[in-house]
Amino acid sequence: PAVKFHRSVVWEHFGQVKLLFAKRSLRLAGLGISFFWFVSNAVGMIVVTLAAEMGRGPAEVSKLAALLGLGVIIGSVVAGAICRKRLELGLIPVAGFGMVAGLLAAGWVTLGSVAMDASLVFTGIAGGCFMVPLYAFVQDRAAPEERGRIMAAINLLDCIATILVGGVVIVLKNVGLSGGQQLMFFAIAMAMATLYTMRLLPQNLIRF
Repeated sequence: PAVKFHRSVVWEHFGQVKLLFAKRSLRLAGLGISFFWFVSNAVGMIVVTLAAEMGRGPAEVSKLAALLGLGVIIGSVVAGAICRKRLELGLIPVAGFGMVAGLLAAGWVTLGSVAMDASLVFTGIAGGCFMVPLYAFVQDRAAPEERGRIMAAINLLDCIATILVGGVVIVLKNVGLSGGQQLMFFAIAMAMATLYTMRLLPQNLIRF
């Protein structure tokens, strides 16, 4: 009730991004989280193409999306257990390469097979393990009086990443890539991001 609406509130959310970017370690972690959602939303869009290639409808799309979601739930629980006593940042690159393996497998195996379903679940599990330590790091390192605004800034970046990936997926479809090939494209992108993360972790996230 103490906050009254004024025109600057419309732009205030974008100003919070500046707060996030002011500290390099938080900026890198925030960008890592947004990249996770970039890839995650890409896979969520690609499953529509996979279902169409199988000649199946919305029920198949729902099933494939549910398999991904189940994996993320399992991975988040596993990561929470691993990081229960100490934040294990080394889990991030391991999980990143796990996502790479899952995406490659899902794009390579027979369309509509049990192996493809299992690959999607595995991708989700790795994704949960990738995401949780990054969120935990941000919440642990952000100043208490800034934490809410920093998390809001990350959410804004996540939304921007979702819009961008929609364009990327449309381009990949228009150049003729199949659903499996699109998954492999994002596997390569994830591998590059994970390798970059491995270079940054010791200097900017652990020795912070």
